[in-house]
Amino acid sequence: MNHKYLKLKLLLRNYPLRGLYFKLRRSRIEENVPFSNNLGISRLFDVEVIGAEAASFFEKNPNNLDELKLIADEFVSGKITIYNRSIKLSNYRTSDFSKNREKSEIHNKDVRFQWEIYRGKFIYHVCLAYSLTKDKKYKEALRIHLEEWQNYSPLHDRGVMYNGMEAALKIMNYSWIHIFFHREPDYDQSFHPHLLSLICENGNYIFKHYDITIYGLESNHGLSCAIGLVYASLLVPEYEQSSKWRRLGLRCLKRGFKNQFSEAGVNFESSSQYHRYVTELILWLTAALNNVKDTQGSFFTKQCGIVLNALLVMRHSNKQISRLGDSDGGKVLYDLGKPEEFNDLSYLDYFSESQRQFFETIPFSSSSGLEDLLLENIPLPDTHSNLLSFKQNNLSLIVATHSIGTKGKGNHQHNDFGSFEFYGKKPFIVDPWSFCYTGDVDLRNRDRSAINHNAVVIDGKEPVSYSSDALFEMLGDIKVKVHSVEERVDAWKSTVRHDGYKRLAAGQQMVERKFFFDRNKKVLRINDTIFGIGRHKAELGLLIPKKYWSLTDHQGYLVFENDDEIFKIGLSQGKFIIEESEISEGFLSKEKAYFLRFSQSYENEFRLELTISHQEKIES
Repeated sequence: MNHKYLKLKLLLRNYPLRGLYFKLRRSRIEENVPFSNNLGISRLFDVEVIGAEAASFFEKNPNNLDELKLIADEFVSGKITIYNRSIKLSNYRTSDFSKNREKSEIHNKDVRFQWEIYRGKFIYHVCLAYSLTKDKKYKEALRIHLEEWQNYSPLHDRGVMYNGMEAALKIMNYSWIHIFFHREPDYDQSFHPHLLSLICENGNYIFKHYDITIYGLESNHGLSCAIGLVYASLLVPEYEQSSKWRRLGLRCLKRGFKNQFSEAGVNFESSSQYHRYVTELILWLTAALNNVKDTQGSFFTKQCGIVLNALLVMRHSNKQISRLGDSDGGKVLYDLGKPEEFNDLSYLDYFSESQRQFFETIPFSSSSGLEDLLLENIPLPDTHSNLLSFKQNNLSLIVATHSIGTKGKGNHQHNDFGSFEFYGKKPFIVDPWSFCYTGDVDLRNRDRSAINHNAVVIDGKEPVSYSSDALFEMLGDIKVKVHSVEERVDAWKSTVRHDGYKRLAAGQQMVERKFFFDRNKKVLRINDTIFGIGRHKAELGLLIPKKYWSLTDHQGYLVFENDDEIFKIGLSQGKFIIEESEISEGFLSKEKAYFLRFSQSYENEFRLELTISHQEKIES
């Protein structure tokens, strides 16, 4: 299909009149609407309940308290740690943005790295440390930082790339200052005017610069803006702009629930991390609405349950999140900054087992209506969910079955059609992840490529071509179809087909992948069938993290083992060539991986069976 024709087709598919309306609307909206310092700020979470929950959590987890204090003490000394890199905060004022991006270190080139600084996620940790210790040095450091908030605000330096999503996150993170300090005797003088200014200025910025493309596409940016507007309206309900924020936010949010999620609640950007990101934002707003007994609370609780259950489907049996699609640090809820926490979804259990405690869920201890979100409507694998998920005890299989995610434009998607992850107690066959905003362009493009996923590749081609210099240029009309999902007592099976190779020079090819898991023998069989016309070359690559597994070759099988379990991999024909590659373990962090590569030339049709067996070791 002609590229220009495809762009026109996508333009018409994505509500261009809405995009044009929002662009014209900006010129008519006043951004600097004045406000009175007498405006009150509402307390949306109960600090007493949160403090008691935190004290209980840290009593059971004293090492975590030490880690929290280290984060707070670092802030007092003028430093913060972002993605395992400790930096001096004063070196990252917005006035230094362009200068920092010219530095040689890859993290300085990353826009996402500096955005994380401006979001102020560390504010919560310092507030919590003060709540637990009453150490005045934490309060004083926050007071000084809040007085200087404009130094870390792109609103006051328009030479910095900025958007409404970042402004929304800033409001949410800094609102903890009011929650934790509103009863302090010097609050009205030292904290309130600066925080009020931050909320109102960023709220007005979001209202004017609501994130939507000129051709009408609303994505996680739009959802973030809408949530930020409603949340800000709850914080300052008496401000004259507040009702406008709320109306726009609710309207866009309800449209987002309708257009940005599948029937099973899976976000359309084809990335598990971006699904988690919007889920946690929705969860945060739902808690705030319920806390103030807002009339919208019941509606958002229902919608939150749907998308939260979909996130549960994206969790492996070892409770780690699946790695499909881009990962740009998409976690709104707080942790203590370790990569294993970033990858862990254990905290989802809080929403079905209220007696459980997790660092991420401490803020929700004062919220009602969230305890049973995972008890209803738990989605089963179906043909409309954009992914398949099968779990049995310590084994889990997750399959990417999305088409081009964002109405024909793959914002955070990869060429991973029909790709899969297969985990035991430790990650085994994994997706490589990729970071869209990384300054390492070669790494970003490599990890989006079809050959770097656990999928079938034909003639070395990409199912969807993309510009090597662009962030979001995956345009296409590829269709992925789940033909069947069958659950039996003794087996689970499914068939997935896609048409991503219909324009090959030697003739079109269809790819069909059948999954069959024998529950009793713990054997997974994957049968790939490629059919069409012409002479072609088929390839398959599998990525397995080296840090968890030792590898031996035994009687035609590749054997991977650790102290707890063994996986064996076999092919119906040929053999894998074993190479070394890298996968992304956390933002800006890389790990070594085995890369198992298979290739075979064929004419018209080709079949290959991949067999993977699992065995747990028995302690002697």
